Amino acid sequence: MKQILLHLKKEWYKYGLETLVVIVGVLIAFSLNNWNEARKTEVNKDQLLESLITEYEYNLAALNVTSFVDSMLQQNIVKLLGRMNSGNNDSANFLVGGTLLNQTFDPVNGALRSAITSGDIHLINNKDLLASLFAWEDLISDMNEEQLLLKNEQWEMMDKFTDYYRVSDAISEFAEYLQPEVIGSWPGSKFESENTLLSNPEFESSLYKRLHLVYSKSNEMKIVIEANQKILELLKEESK
Repeated sequence: MKQILLHLKKEWYKYGLETLVVIVGVLIAFSLNNWNEARKTEVNKDQLLESLITEYEYNLAALNVTSFVDSMLQQNIVKLLGRMNSGNNDSANFLVGGTLLNQTFDPVNGALRSAITSGDIHLINNKDLLASLFAWEDLISDMNEEQLLLKNEQWEMMDKFTDYYRVSDAISEFAEYLQPEVIGSWPGSKFESENTLLSNPEFESSLYKRLHLVYSKSNEMKIVIEANQKILELLKEESK
């Protein structure tokens, strides 16, 4: 035992240095590992933010198109109601065709859902952004209810009043106003619109119902557009 102690006393600096080298090596390896993990996390976050930005830019563009079509639909219903009440000479087929517009918003949510499922969503630090992302699909669900009601009412109106007008004629005449080049895809017919359609109180009631539904959908869409814009702004701030 004395020999061992004497040996350690003589060689303490040597063993101390070896121990120090081991400790420093472990600390360096640990630091490198932490740096690599942090780097991987940062790369994953950058990729997530890039995917989400692309997704919400697409959604915003699609929302704006749907909003524009709904705005046209509102105007066309109001014009047709005016035609029914004023007796002007506007084409009934043209006006009815304008009320058959229908555009639904179908969001792209792949990156968001993947991030929520994998847990990568928590790589995002901004709590306001996180709350907005988690609330997104609830907003879409609310708007989808309005979209479905409006779509169903449109089909119901088309089925109920086909004795008074031919859908292909109505769409054909309105399509000529929007896109003359696609007129050939909507064959016309010899069927003539009946004037009784424009004095039918049930048809008028159906138009008012559609007008109410498109207003409701538009109000929900405004909320979704504002949320989309906010999310985009926060995503771009987070990615800086």
